[in-house]
Amino acid sequence: MDAEELLQRYAAGERDFPGVRLRGVFLDRAELREINLTRDDLSGSDLSGASFQVSNFRLPEYIPLGGGRIILPDG
Repeated sequence: MDAEELLQRYAAGERDFPGVRLRGVFLDRAELREINLTRDDLSGSDLSGASFQVSNFRLPEYIPLGGGRIILPDG
């Protein structure tokens, strides 16, 4: 899946994207609240300036966030 498809589906209300291959996507400044990216492959992706408030998210071993931030819910 590419960034455009992810953002379109997210804008349409979809939040569950478990196990999706998102290698090398560019999500600069994307606001992706409550998105499920469990087991997704984000290797080589640019998340600079992206903001996540997520309900279900597991970080791979390494993601270069640049100016991005990941906000995990309390609990």
